[in-house]
Amino acid sequence: MEGNSLININFEAFSTNEQLSIAKFSYNRLQFSNSFNMFSPFYSNHLLKELHLSNNTIKHFYSDWTTNKQKLELLDLRHNDISTISANNFIFSSNKVLVDLRYNNISNILLTNIEKLVTYNTVKRNVIVRVENNPVLCDCHLYNLLRYYNGDMPINVYNLFELKLGNLTCVKPNEKDGLQFNLMYFKTYQCPEDEYFQIVDRHPSLCTSMIRPYDQTRIIDCSNKLKPELKINKNTINLEGNYPLILNLTGNYLREIPSLDYIESLNLTHLLLSNNYIFEISLNRLPKTIQVLELHNNNLLSMSYNVSEFLFHQNYKELTLSGNPFVCGCDDRFIYVFVLQLQSIHEDLKNVKCQAYDTPLGSMTVDELCLSTDPS
Repeated sequence: MEGNSLININFEAFSTNEQLSIAKFSYNRLQFSNSFNMFSPFYSNHLLKELHLSNNTIKHFYSDWTTNKQKLELLDLRHNDISTISANNFIFSSNKVLVDLRYNNISNILLTNIEKLVTYNTVKRNVIVRVENNPVLCDCHLYNLLRYYNGDMPINVYNLFELKLGNLTCVKPNEKDGLQFNLMYFKTYQCPEDEYFQIVDRHPSLCTSMIRPYDQTRIIDCSNKLKPELKINKNTINLEGNYPLILNLTGNYLREIPSLDYIESLNLTHLLLSNNYIFEISLNRLPKTIQVLELHNNNLLSMSYNVSEFLFHQNYKELTLSGNPFVCGCDDRFIYVFVLQLQSIHEDLKNVKCQAYDTPLGSMTVDELCLSTDPS
């Protein structure tokens, strides 16, 4: 029945053809729309080995293709209009089947509950599902597909089916260029926060707000906006969840550490302030929850005793200060002592230098430090 103009097949059309083994209905205009259930017209054909349905307008993946087709070997669904497939679609009754879903309109491949579904599946099956050449979205659902692609799922999942992703890319909404899977890693993948929490996005267009699903970290990115100040208030911050928060203010024209009172209730762990014009470290602007503080490539000239003592006792996981024009002198050794004490912990401190000196501060002696301000 290939190459006709079939639009519909009655649900009972093949109910008496129990011996039907090969059905070829490619190159038609079939949809199989059924408002009562998600069964296809081939529901009763338990002995089907090949079902050819390419080049139609089918919009759904029907459950009977997986539940009662124990002899199915080929399910050809190329060039249709299927938009979503889920983990349930990969649990076939047949142990050896090729499912071809290339050239559809698949935006989501949902693997959210696949690990629970395969708990007791220990036998290797020969189930291959081809999904190349589909416009998969770079959304929060993609995280589990990246985990599958990066080999992070239990062996039971890979025993159950093999997803052929090929050179698959994902696309972001309103963007044309796709991101290649082989350049993406599930541990660093980010998706929009409003989508993750299923809330209305209230952030200004100035900043982006993302979630890293791997460790449930929030990232508010206001970097490289070239602004002398960034006003973000409580009306633009999502207070959902106590997730660790990275605030990225890198690459602006900030002259001081901005007030962070508006996120006082949030778990701010990373404050990224590099490549600004900050000339002073204001301790009252540094929340005690911070684990990473980046201040490299700013305009810091000195460091007081109070500042060095505070930073020394914070036990930061990462601290950066290089690229600042520190004025080093014999009477002001706090920055010198601080660098000597912590440069073995924070690699960046090995690159801190004094004005007009190429030698790193941590490699200088006290005599050399004093010579830097000796008027003679």
